[in-house]
Amino acid sequence: MERIRRSWELGKASWSIMMANRQLLLFPLIATIALLISSAAIGGMGWGVIYALGLDLSMELSTDNVPGAIVLVLISLAGSIVTIYFNTALTGAVLRQIDGQTATLNDGLAVANSRKRAIIGWALLVTTVGLLLAVIRDKGGVAGRVVAWIGDIAWTLATFFVVPILATHNIGPIDALKESGKLFKRTWGEQVVGNAGIGLFSFIIGLPLVVVAVIVAGLGFATGSIPVIVVTLIIAGLLIGLAVAIGSTLSGIYRTVLYRWATSGEVASGFPQESVSGAFVPKGARI
Repeated sequence: MERIRRSWELGKASWSIMMANRQLLLFPLIATIALLISSAAIGGMGWGVIYALGLDLSMELSTDNVPGAIVLVLISLAGSIVTIYFNTALTGAVLRQIDGQTATLNDGLAVANSRKRAIIGWALLVTTVGLLLAVIRDKGGVAGRVVAWIGDIAWTLATFFVVPILATHNIGPIDALKESGKLFKRTWGEQVVGNAGIGLFSFIIGLPLVVVAVIVAGLGFATGSIPVIVVTLIIAGLLIGLAVAIGSTLSGIYRTVLYRWATSGEVASGFPQESVSGAFVPKGARI
């Protein structure tokens, strides 16, 4: 019950910040569009090259074959760059807002643009680690899956503050990783298993949108009309995209507020001190 209460409090506080400045929703929305475009473009060009070379077009995007692995790496890298870029922009805008400054889309993008080199470097590192964990998970059997799971948790915690650090410091990706790890250990210690976050709140807020999207799509298919089906699928896609954007925005706000508290001891207006300081759960704790 304590975890549910904390999640709800953090969600409401993050929601208030988002509602006070709805431009914050634009960052994940634009990022989603950019991800779709980049994935389609790289995937299309990759299969075009595979076709031109006379290779098997039925090959899956996996580490089991070189051409497929190359396309997968490029898609993953592009996705990482886009995601980190817009997360950095969102963080920059949120920091400005909680400081009482203007926080427009352009303000956030200006922050990300000033850190482009570090963002690309961090995306390269994230993609490399992600692919290594994927190989261990796919090739290592049960032991590999366990090692990859542990590695993923450790990596997530160690890198928790990298994006806010990139948004506020003109340093490279390796230094940002080191600083994130030090900041996390200094604030919450080493014996943690994860964070309560605002996942429950995001789920409750987004669920009605997803339900409506499924209903709309179902009604479209029930008509049997291709034009109606296309329109309803577009509407459903927009609704699901909005649900994802809300969840991503709330998570970005939450992470930024935690970063501000971890670096300065200041808690953003509307956020309970107890919920922020107890965001991460010590090993063996029961919440």
